[in-house]
Amino acid sequence: TIVVSTTKKPIQKIVIRTQSKTVSYMSPAGKESITFSVRIKDGIIVGATATPKATNQISQSIQKSFVKNLSKSVVGKKIKNFDISAVG
Repeated sequence: TIVVSTTKKPIQKIVIRTQSKTVSYMSPAGKESITFSVRIKDGIIVGATATPKATNQISQSIQKSFVKNLSKSVVGKKIKNFDISAVG
């Protein structure tokens, strides 16, 4: 007698969504902007990037520093009610 048993586990669909937003703000040099993009899985941030859009040299430097520290500051955080104004 040969018995064959198969157990099918349901395939779990992993959904990672991306949200992007360009934010404008006033700096001492005038209006500047930066674009943020976050990847979210199950309500948790799993990745984050930002693209500096500043035109002033000092603002560009500050934005580059912000971008450099962004991912390590936000990955693993819950997206619900998430807000960030400074990193690093």
